[in-house]
Amino acid sequence: MKRIIVGIFVLILAIGIAFYASASNFHNISLSPYDSKEINLNSPIDLISIKNVSASISLSVINGSIDKIINESNQEIIIVSLNASRGELILINNSSSLLNIKYNIETLNSTRVLLFFGSIIIFISGSVLVLTEIKRKK
Repeated sequence: MKRIIVGIFVLILAIGIAFYASASNFHNISLSPYDSKEINLNSPIDLISIKNVSASISLSVINGSIDKIINESNQEIIIVSLNASRGELILINNSSSLLNIKYNIETLNSTRVLLFFGSIIIFISGSVLVLTEIKRKK
């Protein structure tokens, strides 16, 4: 019985860590008409989430390339790989109106990504603990 209770607490802890890790801080940018903004990238592979994306936004990367662009509802996830340790993502506003954009940069070795994968491991170990105790009782 104690193992089931401990396992349930471990599962709750894993779910809490996953929610904490998935909460992201978005930075705000205001782009004037025909203006551009440079975003520094410091990791060989970066995941960039951009909210409030308009069709008039152009993206280019200095010292790297855009590997994939995933379009979701009102959000784009861009996977960028760099040729060196540093690079820049350039957002260009091609419209004649002011754009407010929110962006977030995640690297593969950031603490949030590590916390998220750690919470998956903790969840698996907690569920194994609960399931073995239930199987032992039957």
